[in-house]
Amino acid sequence: QLSSTILLRNTAIHTSQNLLLHRMTNLKGKELSVSAMDFILTHGNLVKTEVFPLIQAAVSNPTPFIMYLKKSISRSEGVILLKNFANQIPQINNALYTMNKIADSKYYTAFLIHEITVFRHPAKGLMGRCRSWLFSNSKANGHGISVREPRAKICHNRKRKNSLVNREWESLMMNTIASVAMSHLNLSGAIFNFVSILLRRTAEKQAIKMSPLNVPLLLQELMALFPQRIQIRMPQLWHRLLHQEMVVHKSELHMGGSWFSIQGLIDSMSRRQSIYNIVKCSGHQDCFAGLAPDKDMHFFLTIHSGRNQDALSLDLYVLCLTRACWEIEGYFFEDGSPHAKKLSQHILDVSKKHTLGLLDKAVVDLRRDLLWEKYTTMESKSHDGASDDIFRELLEMRSISSLVSVAELDPHLMELLINDSNDLDINWLDALSSMVKGPAFSHYQCFHTSIEAGNCLVYLVYFIEENLFLMLELDTNARFKSGTTIGRSREDVAGESLNENAQKVVQMFATWSLFWIWNNS
Repeated sequence: QLSSTILLRNTAIHTSQNLLLHRMTNLKGKELSVSAMDFILTHGNLVKTEVFPLIQAAVSNPTPFIMYLKKSISRSEGVILLKNFANQIPQINNALYTMNKIADSKYYTAFLIHEITVFRHPAKGLMGRCRSWLFSNSKANGHGISVREPRAKICHNRKRKNSLVNREWESLMMNTIASVAMSHLNLSGAIFNFVSILLRRTAEKQAIKMSPLNVPLLLQELMALFPQRIQIRMPQLWHRLLHQEMVVHKSELHMGGSWFSIQGLIDSMSRRQSIYNIVKCSGHQDCFAGLAPDKDMHFFLTIHSGRNQDALSLDLYVLCLTRACWEIEGYFFEDGSPHAKKLSQHILDVSKKHTLGLLDKAVVDLRRDLLWEKYTTMESKSHDGASDDIFRELLEMRSISSLVSVAELDPHLMELLINDSNDLDINWLDALSSMVKGPAFSHYQCFHTSIEAGNCLVYLVYFIEENLFLMLELDTNARFKSGTTIGRSREDVAGESLNENAQKVVQMFATWSLFWIWNNS
């Protein structure tokens, strides 16, 4: 049986909690002071304390992390009682106090007050902590009326006996409600979802109002805290993070070989982020992120710089959307389900294929850059038959560049140069030799080669302002064969500016050709 002393003490506690709850629920947008908050918590019932390790994003940005945990814990109905963010140094406590209602009936009202803080542990360093206090507003004794001391014969007082039963029933209900509410906190899931939001915004090139993130370290920490076996036991996660180590030898890539360095490949990818639709992440390692073929998949590719320059050591991370646990897709991620392993491996295979294709494009672009740099800086001269290797590199550069035919840009000009010039008996050897003496065509290379359809003559003229090559070919009979502009990009990314520059180059060539034919026919 409950003694009168316990009843009176419990009544005093409920009375003080009623007064404090009335004060806290009528703040009207204001916040309490630190001393007031400390006083209030001394009258509550501490029901749970949870300490958890912090990821580096939370260490460097404690305020956004705490605010996100508050949003995850309290949802939209939570009331902020106090934000103690005066000192933003992580070594000093940054705390937030929030209150949300967990039960409301005609007999009682229950609230939970959560303290979310980042603090420095003496042995483990910076840690996170969430403490929760239970406050109840009892209505079991006549809307807050204090319980009078029981009489000597308590068993004959039915009204007093009912009051004790109600109090015991209320205490049991409070414990049950508080336990259910605390089970829904899910701080681990909130931490994972917080990081997944940062990663997705990074991959989608969205602004993040936080200090720069070390993305490779963030990925490593997240996989260490939440390995795959842990993730599949947490159905409340919005996304899943998959990981696979990769080793790609240079010979496996398109145009592979020892001619390029790993750092050169990284620089090539960095220069073409918009073309590849990727973003270079900040951090202690080279890391690229972007959207995988599926709109709900984001990939992160970390490149390790090791001593082995013949292979690329990579870490592939894939952040994929997880359907809600009550949808049919959610069953794929049940603990121990073979479907989860098959689906995860399929997602990794698709992402791996996409990243390998990305590396292939980067190697091709890097090769074109090297050849482009070689021919734009080469001294103008005529090459003899011993320079077949140089001409083969020219053909290689042409095969991986954006090409626009002169016949496509100006059909009438090609008809004149190929058909009508034969009737006029134009000597194209003299014509092109005279052309390269002009200032507009003075940056050139001339090849006498038998690689393409017998002995032929090829002029490669570079236009600095337009950053284009014009390749002119004569056949074995020294008649005009073809003309092609070569642009410094792939055909699938060539834009209007390339066509405009090609039009300018062809126009200059047409003006000079017509002028020369007029004067020499």
